[in-house]
Amino acid sequence: MIDIETLKMYQLIEKYKPDNYTTCSPEDTIFINNYINKKLQERDFNILYDMQRVDTEKYHINQNVNLQTHYENLYKEFGLKDFPTYLDKETSYSHNIKNVYNRNRNIEDREGLNRVRLIFKKISDPQKGTANAALKSLSENYNIVFNIIEGDGFDGECRFQESQHNGIKSSVIISVTQGSLKANDDALAVLLGHELSHGIDRSRLPGNYIGTIGWEAPEDFANIMGANIAQNAGYAPIEFIKAQGTNNNKTQRAADMINQYVIDFSVPEDKSQAKSERADVTKLKILKDYKFER
Repeated sequence: MIDIETLKMYQLIEKYKPDNYTTCSPEDTIFINNYINKKLQERDFNILYDMQRVDTEKYHINQNVNLQTHYENLYKEFGLKDFPTYLDKETSYSHNIKNVYNRNRNIEDREGLNRVRLIFKKISDPQKGTANAALKSLSENYNIVFNIIEGDGFDGECRFQESQHNGIKSSVIISVTQGSLKANDDALAVLLGHELSHGIDRSRLPGNYIGTIGWEAPEDFANIMGANIAQNAGYAPIEFIKAQGTNNNKTQRAADMINQYVIDFSVPEDKSQAKSERADVTKLKILKDYKFER
């Protein structure tokens, strides 16, 4: 027998066709997100996979919150360079349930997890910088959980699991694909810093915020903040750009952001190598005005 929550989920799928998600109410958005997170936590992937024919998560900017101010405060708090001014219009996208299913199957890899935890210990040293201290603070206020998940590419994700009990911390769940472990520690450190920066971002969102922001705002912040966190701990962000590549708008944008706002080419001991790497990176198109058409 189908449970009440799953029945409601199917009703919402029928109510909000993929093309009509702009009408999704805040209450329904919260229910959908909580339902997906619950099923992921229970590892009940079959029911999620059965829903793959439609998009069920709506990511949107809630106009009740001044996100421009939110990001101004974040960049100022961490001493980052002036942030890109792209929050002049609403942005949104949908997330396919099939991707949620495929990207959340955990793999037993103790060696990989130990490597991830060791890098996390280094980048969360509060003595390395303001951004690293914020990461340490995040770990003190939330349970940080690391997973290795299926996937050949270089990728990761950050997910919040809200605690249902008083006195028990909510969790920030950081997952990296198995393919990401093929990269060197420099690239992996930036990837972890990126995903953990999403946690810092969300933990500082205004209390009256409902929903999830369109990808540009949090991704730009995570790219800059994550690279900053890693570089402060002695890792080279250039390796992240090499591992991720620049074969689409999102990865190109990440490379531009890191190159323009973060990379300190004085970090490598080999100055000639730093000069050569800078020449390679500057071949990438640096976008001066980020206003992607939808």
